[in-house]
Amino acid sequence: MNDREDELHAAHRVRYSMRERVAGLLIIGALVLLVLSIVFNDRIMFTFADTFSLHAYVENAEDVDDGAAVKLDGIEVGRVDNVELTDDARIRITLKVRERFHEQVRENSVLEVSHLTVLGDGGVSISRGDPELPMLEDGATIKVKESVSMEELLSQITPAIDDIAVTAQHVREIVQAIEPGTTATIVDDVS
Repeated sequence: MNDREDELHAAHRVRYSMRERVAGLLIIGALVLLVLSIVFNDRIMFTFADTFSLHAYVENAEDVDDGAAVKLDGIEVGRVDNVELTDDARIRITLKVRERFHEQVRENSVLEVSHLTVLGDGGVSISRGDPELPMLEDGATIKVKESVSMEELLSQITPAIDDIAVTAQHVREIVQAIEPGTTATIVDDVS
């Protein structure tokens, strides 16, 4: 019985030739490249696209990182190439925008940094300019419209929330001061 088991196991032994090993490695390599190309498709395509640079100086670059999307009227047209603090203590954002959108970026185009996004990533958007005006040159500085940061928004909303809390407390005190029978009568009258 022992010899028979050896024969069965010998039949199940697998030996791969060198060609089969190379073919297997090529298939695995192709699958890895396919997955990587799907994951990094946009970045890979952007790397090989013709681009032009724009610079913007902002007060607050919160949540804007290298590689963040640049949108033109909602369409992704480029990436943030660099965010840096200059020698004169200003924040400079360098953008790389696809060349095919260059005609849309004019002297009156405005860059806006959005600090309030659903995922927390800052967004950079550019408005289309007037086609009658000249295009911004490669390396030009674009005008900036500062947007409200989350901290500024919260500081503006906080007093209103405090007022609502005080009003709710006053309503609670008034309702408690009214006799329960009177409250039931008012509810019946309203119904």
